[in-house]
Amino acid sequence: MNPSSFTVPTLCCAARADVPKIRKKRVPLFIALRVGALLLLAGCHSPDRLPAVGAEAYYQWLHGCLDGLDRDLPAMTRSAEQSAVAYLQDGWEIGAYGDRGMVGEFNSRAGGMMRTSRPEVLEKPAWQGIVLVFPREAMLDADLAIAKEFRKQGKIVIGFGGAAIQQAARNVGLEWNAFIDIHAAPYDGLFPASDGRWVVPTVPTAEIAAVWTWTGEFIGALTRLGKMPPMGLSIMVPGADDRWKKYENLKFHEQIPVKVAPGKLGHEYLIELRKNLEVVHSQELGRIVKVADRAVTTRRAGQKVHVFAHGHAIRYQVGLLHDAGYFHQVNHGLFTLIKDHGIGKGDFVFCLGYDRIFQGWYFEDDLDRLRATGATLAWSMTDYNNVLDPKIGPEALPKDEIIVGQHWALGDSVVPVPGYDIKILSPSSVVAEAVLWMTEAQMLAILGPDSPVATPSAD
Repeated sequence: MNPSSFTVPTLCCAARADVPKIRKKRVPLFIALRVGALLLLAGCHSPDRLPAVGAEAYYQWLHGCLDGLDRDLPAMTRSAEQSAVAYLQDGWEIGAYGDRGMVGEFNSRAGGMMRTSRPEVLEKPAWQGIVLVFPREAMLDADLAIAKEFRKQGKIVIGFGGAAIQQAARNVGLEWNAFIDIHAAPYDGLFPASDGRWVVPTVPTAEIAAVWTWTGEFIGALTRLGKMPPMGLSIMVPGADDRWKKYENLKFHEQIPVKVAPGKLGHEYLIELRKNLEVVHSQELGRIVKVADRAVTTRRAGQKVHVFAHGHAIRYQVGLLHDAGYFHQVNHGLFTLIKDHGIGKGDFVFCLGYDRIFQGWYFEDDLDRLRATGATLAWSMTDYNNVLDPKIGPEALPKDEIIVGQHWALGDSVVPVPGYDIKILSPSSVVAEAVLWMTEAQMLAILGPDSPVATPSAD
């Protein structure tokens, strides 16, 4: 056998994807391995089916990721119960450490715990509590060293990641109190590129889904111990500010909660998240493809492609390792279009948002500045403001601007807790990540594996 090639089924274009023509052809080994990897990652285990590519492949991976989290609920519940017992101790708190996007996602936002500790507080040796650690691949040694120090200080340390993170922890002698498999793709990136990298990140999306599922189990465990911590109501809901002021200094409500069965809140979150993503897939996939097509056309014309990534987590995650690098980020923080944004006439900007256009409120004049560049804009947001305040919702945009709907409801929380006044656990960040990386995956499918251009960030 020629060691540089072997026979594999080569899938040919066909009028119908479910009835492909198949022929055998000798191909170079590295191509065969790449095809095999794509078949595996796309969930295609048989040569009689075409592997999913682009946005569809990312969606299929994400669906499998949520299935994996659901299977792992018993182990997740055990770690949440251990943490809940510790949280009941006088002075014990909880916080997130590592990836800045995950710190932003966990700390004091809609659907989550109102009372959380910032990373600089967690680093104090005297601080006692539960630390959820999200190690960064580019800073892995440092993050694991800090996690190891946390353990020496007597903190409960729960790691989130995949097999590579777990093995790296073993190599340095770090014993987690618990480790949550987030079910990202094996190399984080879902697709192999010609430079040896795996691109289109899966870790950010998987981490967010995992931490919300775990949070549900943590809250459920606390209810079984007779305690309910104050949970955040979206600031978009009338009365949220007053509610926040009422509860912001409490560790627990005075009322004894209804006990929630193990696995219930995490499972219900995954059910509701799947429903949301299925609507995005069924109703918005065509628009995601249009955004990718517009971005590729712009790129091929020699113009630049940008993103305004407005979100608690996603604002930190553009340009990290495994990002293919098609989008140049133009926002700082949640709301600010940077001064030297580099957007030119004929460029393309994907405004990946929340529930409103980027004008007024904390955005100030961002949209006016974007339009003044002469760039083409596309958008992603949810649509309840079309009814509540049409001046700031998708209806306020020109008809020729593509809008990818996110389809989550006012309140940005999806799981009811028996006897509690609001729903908890947020879907929006998972949906936003899915929209962005499905778009990038679609661009990669059009441009091919030689196209990534990013120099990965160190953080």
